[in-house]
Amino acid sequence: MLLSPQPKYLLVRSFSENNYYIGEVIDENDSSFFLKTNENVEKWIEKENTSIILPEDISGVDDLKNISHPHDVILIENLKRRFDQGIYTTLLHEMAICINPFIRNESNPLYNDKLITQFIDQRQTYDPANENFLSHHYQIAENAHLSLCYGQYNQSIIIVGESNSGKSEICKSLIDYYCRSSLLPPLVEEDLNMFYYGTGHVFAILESFCNARTEFSNNSTRAAKLIKFKYNNSHEFIGTTTEIWLFESSRISSPPPKEGNFHIFSEAIFGCLENTEIQDYIKFPGTEFIASCKSFEYLKNTNLSLEKSRNGFEKLMIAFKALNFSFDELKDILKIVIGILYIGNIQFKHVTSEEVCISTPFILETAKELLDIDISRLKNVLIYKTTVPKVFNSRKEATKIRDLFAHFLYQKLLNRILIRCNSLTFPYLDNENGFEIRVLDMFGFEAISNNQHNIQNLLVNYANEKLNHFFINLMLKQRIEDYQKQGINFDQFIINDTSELIYLFEADNNGLLGNLEDDFYTFSSKVSDLAYDSSLITVQKSA
Repeated sequence: MLLSPQPKYLLVRSFSENNYYIGEVIDENDSSFFLKTNENVEKWIEKENTSIILPEDISGVDDLKNISHPHDVILIENLKRRFDQGIYTTLLHEMAICINPFIRNESNPLYNDKLITQFIDQRQTYDPANENFLSHHYQIAENAHLSLCYGQYNQSIIIVGESNSGKSEICKSLIDYYCRSSLLPPLVEEDLNMFYYGTGHVFAILESFCNARTEFSNNSTRAAKLIKFKYNNSHEFIGTTTEIWLFESSRISSPPPKEGNFHIFSEAIFGCLENTEIQDYIKFPGTEFIASCKSFEYLKNTNLSLEKSRNGFEKLMIAFKALNFSFDELKDILKIVIGILYIGNIQFKHVTSEEVCISTPFILETAKELLDIDISRLKNVLIYKTTVPKVFNSRKEATKIRDLFAHFLYQKLLNRILIRCNSLTFPYLDNENGFEIRVLDMFGFEAISNNQHNIQNLLVNYANEKLNHFFINLMLKQRIEDYQKQGINFDQFIINDTSELIYLFEADNNGLLGNLEDDFYTFSSKVSDLAYDSSLITVQKSA
């Protein structure tokens, strides 16, 4: 029987090949038909042992749980068709899959007061049995809010994806949604300014301090951000707090090749050159932006943009001012940032085969003035392993300690800024009996070339694997076990279980992380990549 009465565009399930195909029928005969797939692969498929599925499943289903033939090919085609229609979000039960959420247009804007109002109006007629949800990531936000109110327990939303996939844009829109949708009595205009706009300004500050140009993006977040939306026992919104995790501090001293340092460094230099009051306060000698930036070791490989630094500095000024930071406080913050750059310019040389000294005393003096630190104590920390008796660091060791000191200063500064911001966006000391909706903007998984890997990239990717493992166990394995217990028939599928990979990191006796920690404490003065590799091979062979 010929397929001519059927649609020319088909979804085909081949039982003999255990696969699905989507494409256009080019030709057919009594026993088979010729299909051109969406991947431009042309092949004859036998009609025997083949199920022809009409294309309802790939025409743009709002919620993927309603697809009658769940398979990778079908799911991806459904997402693609919706995206081609200008719909970037598709639900999957309690999740939302967002494709390229950067795109904003008049027909489907990412931020929209009308949409927010539409979701808030649902609260008046909420029915837990009604699953007629709108296909938008605001629906996930609203479901979490309703679960908090009706279920009386905290909620979490995790935003995951590859680097440069738009996670931060989604996080910004969730901040926008929760703060706007919660602006109901008893909040007043002053609360509006601090709770709603304040949280957005904290995000703007973090973009300067935690974002950098990478090979994947010009504005990649190099940390995981955890935003907690706080509610009292009456489920009234009372503020937000922000935390930073997995911060990529190694970038401060060693940005990967062809990548940039954190935006704040070039923005601080621009502020020194543009604002005479800041320049006089910091006593910054530079006269030209690019030349000033390139004079610092930590910025020598950074591809700099005067226009982006100008825009970033202006946004930073607005954010700090909105969060009640004084201009004097801002000058002190920029002074510390510039001081960290000078720390990176401190150089060392060998006086003898064992003795090391600082070869740039004028740089050390400038750093001392900017950071207001005891110069003799700093010299002792950099040069000596111990002062009694005097045991010198090698030049390489002194350079490493210098960079670790820069990392420490930067993270201390960032932590102090966050503590100050959180005291403004959440001024209550005690909310132990209240509730929270936590939004985690996770550091994106990255596939990095071999010569650019470092321990922090490894830990970030490991954290992503842990989240993926948690998701697989929670959403797939437990559901499969429930179906089997209840005798429900379903198509079997292979789960990409990462348990063995997680075990490779976490095993007590021979895990990667435990072995690294043992080597560090046992051979801290001689630890190296080669020594760790050798130790790891020995441990694995004896396991």
